[in-house]
Amino acid sequence: YYNGILVSNVLLERIGGVSMDEDLRNQYIGEARFLRALFHFNLTNLWGAIPLATTSDLATLSTLPRTAQDDIYAFVESELTEAAILLDGVDHGNKVRVNEWGV
Repeated sequence: YYNGILVSNVLLERIGGVSMDEDLRNQYIGEARFLRALFHFNLTNLWGAIPLATTSDLATLSTLPRTAQDDIYAFVESELTEAAILLDGVDHGNKVRVNEWGV
């Protein structure tokens, strides 16, 4: 799960420097936020208080304290709310990518 969170964080931190269509950028950001929320949700359901990883900096990640489960749930809710907005109206034409209904 934390590998998926790391990949999502890298994308979210670096996508601003990539020249691309704005709709596609929003789609990728929405998908990354959905996955980051899903991974944190699954982890906190398994182990309760977990480190909340919102950066790709390995030095920071290695020293993160555990975050209360209620705070993780609040983070997940805010991520999903933002992801739903970014993915509003996105039609992938297939069932393997998330859209606002999946969020």
